[in-house]
Amino acid sequence: MLTAFIHGFILALGLILPLGAQNVFVFPQGTIGQIDRKRTLMTRINQLSALILRASDRKIHLVKERASVAFFL
Repeated sequence: MLTAFIHGFILALGLILPLGAQNVFVFPQGTIGQIDRKRTLMTRINQLSALILRASDRKIHLVKERASVAFFL
């Protein structure tokens, strides 16, 4: 039981500590007001493309589902 706790604690530290180092870099940029317009634009384009892909995948799935139901009717 103690070994499981120790392993879980070490794993938690391994997952949390790198985020702290990243935040040391990110927080000062936000407080100073430095905004990288190119990075922001690329992030928004990436999010939009993910939404489009998700919507198209869902639409294809619905079309296939309707086609299979119509086949059996």
